[in-house]
Amino acid sequence: MAFFAIAWAIWIGRNEKVFTGKSIDTSHFFDIILLRLWWWSQAKWPDFKVPISEFMTNPKSWYCKSMVVKVPDSDEWCAPPLGCVKFNTDGTVKGSYGPTGIGGILRDHSGKVIAEFSKAIGLSDPTSAEIIAFSEALTSLRLQNG
Repeated sequence: MAFFAIAWAIWIGRNEKVFTGKSIDTSHFFDIILLRLWWWSQAKWPDFKVPISEFMTNPKSWYCKSMVVKVPDSDEWCAPPLGCVKFNTDGTVKGSYGPTGIGGILRDHSGKVIAEFSKAIGLSDPTSAEIIAFSEALTSLRLQNG
């Protein structure tokens, strides 16, 4: 949910900058993201009864029992169906814009590694890093298939 709230805020802020010349006020930008998260949380989880003032100032108040989702351990890997392959990719950035690295690993249904990559790509932002990692995975697949 946070990803979409941030992406929407970036989209709106960019459009305002491009089409009206309005500059982005970062404190307003983050408040809009939090406000959108609060609205969406109210809609998604009916027992989420955190007042907006608390939500904006106290992240610990965001907890709601119905929000808890079992997330597998990061070292758990789920195999693809028999006869299929799975490409896991990642991009990482130091800070919001900085030195960036990408990586990926292609495995078959038994977990056998078919291809992998890991490299530094210079300076970037987190979203671009993820997109570049995915693009690199597609390029690796094309090279594997000739």
